[in-house]
Amino acid sequence: MIRFAACLALLLLVPPLAAHAQSDTVTLTTLDGALTVEGRLVSFNGEFFRIETSFGQLTLDGGNVTCSGSGCPDPDTMVARTVITGPPSLLRELVAPLVSGFAQRQDFVFDDVFLADDHYRWVLTDRRSRRVVAEIEAIGPDLTETADSPIELKVGRRNAPAPWRSDVIALDAIVAIVAPDNPMASIDTDTLKEFLAGRDLSAAEDKFAPEKIHLPDERLGVNQGLSRLWPIAPRMANSAVWHEDLDRLADTVASDRDALGLTLFSRIGNSIPLILGGPCGRGMPPMRSNIKAEDYPLTQLVFLHRKGGRQHRVIRDFVAYARSNEAQLIVRNTGFIDQAIGDITLAEQGERIAHSVLEAGDDDVALSEVRRMLRALATGARLTLTFRFRDGSSELDAQSRSNVTRLADAIGDGAFDGKELVFVGFSDGLGERNENLQLSLRRAKSVYAAVAQVAADAPVKFTTDAFGEAMPMACDDLPWGRQVNRRVEVWVRTARERDSD
Repeated sequence: MIRFAACLALLLLVPPLAAHAQSDTVTLTTLDGALTVEGRLVSFNGEFFRIETSFGQLTLDGGNVTCSGSGCPDPDTMVARTVITGPPSLLRELVAPLVSGFAQRQDFVFDDVFLADDHYRWVLTDRRSRRVVAEIEAIGPDLTETADSPIELKVGRRNAPAPWRSDVIALDAIVAIVAPDNPMASIDTDTLKEFLAGRDLSAAEDKFAPEKIHLPDERLGVNQGLSRLWPIAPRMANSAVWHEDLDRLADTVASDRDALGLTLFSRIGNSIPLILGGPCGRGMPPMRSNIKAEDYPLTQLVFLHRKGGRQHRVIRDFVAYARSNEAQLIVRNTGFIDQAIGDITLAEQGERIAHSVLEAGDDDVALSEVRRMLRALATGARLTLTFRFRDGSSELDAQSRSNVTRLADAIGDGAFDGKELVFVGFSDGLGERNENLQLSLRRAKSVYAAVAQVAADAPVKFTTDAFGEAMPMACDDLPWGRQVNRRVEVWVRTARERDSD
């Protein structure tokens, strides 16, 4: 609408020109019929019309108009075409519902055309003009990207290097599952690691020894998240049962009391997910709130990658929609973890508070720090987005960079007007206590600066605090536990509560 307002202003300001040849004449009409412009077509680049009118040269967005007249380009060139590739399960279970939701929002008709196994065409048609506005080819992972590849969009569980630009559109997690009648409630990471290494634990009396281990087929791309922690040994190729269908994997495990499976949280079906434990006795259940905050160590990000910024406007609009809060409702309905910002009160965090007190033990300084933390946070609630840093770096990781934008958007929408957002830093337990405290404070301030830079004028109060190693989320004995513990949380409270302390 801004572009049309500019065009109308230009119509009023530019003096009339001589009439042009009729052979190139076009008439552009907005989709709602409110504006019609006639002139000679100068150029059409597949997205924008440039025409000479009796009032001057105008540029109009081809996605917002219909064209009639002898000078109109071939209607086929006005269709936004792109190819998206990725694991078939992500294309069908996540991207297709998002494209359908985008179509409904834009008042487009959505047609899902089956072409072959793992190959679909999603056609978007404007409901008023009945003009096809976009065709998206969705092709499974067998499509190879080349220099002249038509691929402009990809979906996957790994970040992509330049020239691809990546957005996190959903979350998921790898979880260990058992049958409902299996008495097992948790599994420690050492045991899981030994299972994946192909070791036989049946002789160990204190270990659960499944008769069969069920794993996702490698082509699904699920196991990539395990590679940095617990690689699956080649010998498992013969001893494990591999599944191309995660729903069937979950059903098989759920019906076998002696089975153990690995699958995605979004596809646990009737099976029971196990708490993931460590040597310190601290367990992390695979709950939505823990996965959202990336407290659960096997959280997986789902990325939508786009190649640069060259896409047609309709495709760019879809990418923006996939990141939106509106789209996150669809994400949740598909079984994936949405990124909508929620909160967790201190009262709901009893387990980790109790663990903090136990960790402090008889150390008066540590107990004093825990008490200071509880007093500072008692009347607030923790938001479900957490900021973490790349290994050995002060640079935010991919999800945290996405969280900066998501929090800034929520602030801009007024979600926290009149509130105070406290950026609270924590560290792992390695090193000297005071140095950890100072490091966690520096990181809290760096996240605060990143958010304040894009939300500086909002009626929200920003403050920082830090408690070092006072509230560990996982075991410092393990690399992934230390990574989980190094974090910046965001707590929300009314500003007057803080002012009255």
